[in-house]
Parts: sequence; structure tokens; C-alpha cells
Amino acid sequence: MKIKRLLAILIPGFIFAGVLTSVLAQPDAATADIFVVDVSFDDATTHDANPGDGVCADTFTLCPLRAAIEEANALSGWDTITFATAMTITLDTGEGNLPNITDQLTIDASSVWDATNNRPGVTLDGNQNTIGLALSADQSQIFGLYIHNSKNIGIQVLSSGNDIGGSGTGQRNVISGNGSSGIGISGAGAKNNTVSGNYIGVTPAGDAKEPNLLGVSIANGASNNLVGGVTAVDGNVIAGNTDYGVYIGGAGTNGNQLLSNTIGGSTALGNGKNGVYVHTNAGSTIIGGSGYGNTIAGNGADGILFFDITGMTLVQFNIIKENSQSGIMSWGDGLQVISNTIHNNTNSGIYIADTATGNTLSQNSIYDNGGQGIELASGGNGGLSAPVIITATQLGAMGTACASCWVEIFSDDADEGKIYEGTTIADGSGAWFYAGALVGRYATATAIDISAGNTSAFSAPKVVPITLFLPAILKP
Repeated sequence: MKIKRLLAILIPGFIFAGVLTSVLAQPDAATADIFVVDVSFDDATTHDANPGDGVCADTFTLCPLRAAIEEANALSGWDTITFATAMTITLDTGEGNLPNITDQLTIDASSVWDATNNRPGVTLDGNQNTIGLALSADQSQIFGLYIHNSKNIGIQVLSSGNDIGGSGTGQRNVISGNGSSGIGISGAGAKNNTVSGNYIGVTPAGDAKEPNLLGVSIANGASNNLVGGVTAVDGNVIAGNTDYGVYIGGAGTNGNQLLSNTIGGSTALGNGKNGVYVHTNAGSTIIGGSGYGNTIAGNGADGILFFDITGMTLVQFNIIKENSQSGIMSWGDGLQVISNTIHNNTNSGIYIADTATGNTLSQNSIYDNGGQGIELASGGNGGLSAPVIITATQLGAMGTACASCWVEIFSDDADEGKIYEGTTIADGSGAWFYAGALVGRYATATAIDISAGNTSAFSAPKVVPITLFLPAILKP
């Protein structure tokens, strides 16, 4: 029932059951081969001389990256590629892309991390070849690389259970300056991947834009992927990209999570369009959680844009601020926006379009936006009417709303809802009473029709009179 559904989403920290992060078993040290890249060049001579013999060696008995991947692909089991020293590998235009990774592989440049400048020691320059690295094998790992200048995708992920980056020393990748996606996760086989701790769309120092077209793209049926994690160090910086920070779209693209990321972060580093764009039948997306919300700020359009979504999509415990249009724009149904802080966006805090219904907005702090705190456009959310506050004091409020609706009470300095004060329920005639302290200058309220999941705009503000308690004058 829809009432049960609403009760579920109001539980703090609620996460969809069955949405899992990837947990990788470590390779067996007794069986894994380790190949150490010892030269930076890439050309027609850098192929492995005898793939499958367990030795990374070109015709000069050196171990270039191209030969190391070819040797690892030819051997069954999980292999590791490391680097003898810091280096810049510029892909040869004649040889084209590096081999697609087709067998379990860890590429780990963490041992040559540039600690002085806090950046990757190994640079992979795509030199306008189409893809920097492509993963078709399950449970592979990419650590500590600066991947840029690919014509299309920095890292393409077509498989499952891979780790791109991490929170360990030297595991951060920088994936910037690529012509399409920094990271592209695509297809029904791309599931349970984790992208964490990376810089995507900014320079290795993280202080200026080096844009991909899209930061992270999750599309075409890719499911249950995690971008970020449940601690701050797991979060990615996804900023400076020309279009969207994170793009999630396509039928079957379900159960993907964005946790603990900085998406944009400031006007100087904002993504050019929306921070996050979820559309075209993508379903059951989770954006944020209790203790691991995202900061989605300074982007060139909406903080988050939803269009034609399916399933229960959850936005919770995020900071969504200073975006050039609305904080959240919804052209979809069934959105749950719970316990977020949404402020100082140029247009509305939350905009619900005229065709969108069943969007539940609860316990958010919404204030100082250029437009309305909550805007229902021409019948959005069924045109649910806002409550009327008849009386407000420092001890509570009373008024009218839709019959049997939940009424959420807020305090604000103007006409939005900065401080969530509490919830009451209107009776069968629509009358409601809230007994609780109101700390702001004005009281506002929203109504939630629990049978349909719709939430109203904020009510007109009601002044909360200041009551002065003066001591009694004692007679001599």
C-alpha cells in the first residue's frame, strides 16, 4: 500500500534492499602474476613477444604497458600490473587503443604516487585514441592513474564487480580531459561496480577544471553500481565537466547509488549543466543517505534533474545549493526527497513539473532560494493545495489542510522552510493542530497526501509573535 511505502521512506538512512556494493576477493598471491612496467613508450614494437608464457617482454625484453596487458589477458586468473617508476605513457596513434582487459587484472600505480604534489605518478595520455582503458573482465581494479586526452571515454566499464579508485594511499585516479565520459559504465553486464575516491573532470591538483563531456555515465541497463561510498574518503570529486556531472539513463538502468560525492562543489568548479541527470526509465536510484550525503553545488543548471524515471527514487541527506537553476527539478513520478538541505539556488528549491505526480518531499531544510521553496507548476503533484495556518505562536500552530493529510511544520526567516519542526495529521474535516515550539520568525507548512504520495508547496507564512516573559513587580 502507498501508506506503507511512505512510512518506509521516512526511516532515516533507509536504503533499498538488494543494492549492493562490490566486494572484491583479493588475488591469491601464490597464483597471481605480477608484471612491472619499466618503460613509458608505446609503438609498434611494444607488443608482448610471446603472450601466455608468463613473462612481460617485447622484442627488446622490456615491459611496456601494452605488452603487460596482452600478457595478463593471455593468462587465466587474476594478475597485477605495477610500475617501476613514475612515467607518462602516450598512446601511439598507429597502434590505437590499449588492449581491452579481458581477464581479471589489477593495474596499480599507487607505489609510484607523487606524494610531493599529491597526484598520480603515472599518466596515461590517450593521444586522441578513442578509449584510455576498457574493462570487459569482471572484478578488475584500477588504482593511481591520471587518464586524460582520450577522444571518447577515459575508462569504459562493460563488466561487473570492478573497483575504479579507492580510499587507500595512492589509489585515487584522475580522469579528466576526455571527449565523452570520464568513466562510462554501460550495458546489462556492468553491475556492482564501485567508483570511489577519484577526481573526475578536474586537474590532478583538484583546483581547476579539466572537463570531460560527462563525468560519470551509467547507462543502457547498467545496474547496482556505487559511485562513492559510506565514508567521506570514498566520495569522488565530480566537477568541471562540460555537460553533466553524473548521467544515469536507459531502461534497466536500476539500483545505482551516489553517496558521499562532491558534484560541482562551487561555482568555479561546477559542471556546465546539471550536477546529476536521471532519465529515460532509469529506476530505483539512490542519491545520498544518513551520514553519506552528497554535496551538489555550483552547477550550471539544476542540481538534480529527473525526467521519466521509474521505481522508487530516493534523494536523502544531501546538500544541494548554489546551482544556477533549481536545486531539484522533477519531470518524473514517485520521487522521495527526504531530509536534504536545499538553499541558495537561483530558481526554486524544488520544482515539480506539471506532468509529475507522487513526489513526496519530507523533513527537508529549504531556504533562501531565488524562486519558491517548493514550486508546483500547473498541476504538478496533482495540484495539491498548501495548508492554511490560522494561528501560530511560539508554542504551536493550527490551521486547515486536505482531509487526513500529514502536515509538516517549519520555521523560516521568510516564506520557505529552513527548520523542520515536526509533523501532525489533519482530521477528516481537514483541521489540524501542532503542539510544539516554533523558533523562527515565520511558521510555514506543507501537506502530504499519504494515499498518493503528493506534497504541496509551502503555505503562506504566518508571523510567530515574540512573547516576552517579564518578572512580576513585587510590592514592598
